Amino acid sequence: MDARLRPTRRRSRARGVSGQATVETLITLGFVLFFMLTLIHLSLLSVTKMMANYAAFSAGRSMMVRGNGVCSMFSSGGAWATGAAVSVLDNLRWSSMATPIPTCWSSGGRQGMMVLYMTPFGRPIVSSDVPVVAFSASPMQPSISESGDNAK
Repeated sequence: MDARLRPTRRRSRARGVSGQATVETLITLGFVLFFMLTLIHLSLLSVTKMMANYAAFSAGRSMMVRGNGVCSMFSSGGAWATGAAVSVLDNLRWSSMATPIPTCWSSGGRQGMMVLYMTPFGRPIVSSDVPVVAFSASPMQPSISESGDNAK
């Protein structure tokens, strides 16, 4: 029989490269998973920052309206401001330990509300929480005496 007509055996894969595509896929999927989880993590953090800004705005507004512009957490406006910040951030309860802390701040003739919210986003990697801080300025208005048609 002629050598050209004899059936030959061909190897389907070269020696030592079996499973190469599997290893490359696993390495690539590891990076893709890392970047997707990072993107989810950063979007949750940005939503938390926006909600903390809105909580500070709500606390400052309720302090202005209910507290006559006096920045004191012991006045009636302080209780309203705390309630406003807590009610906004209750929609965002990431964990049972995450509680908003609204406080008054005053600097250079300006006053307002500061809301501190501790997020548990650093927990798997580091042992501490990531703080999110938001500020909202509210004007300090002097007491204006009523006269004319507006007098009581």
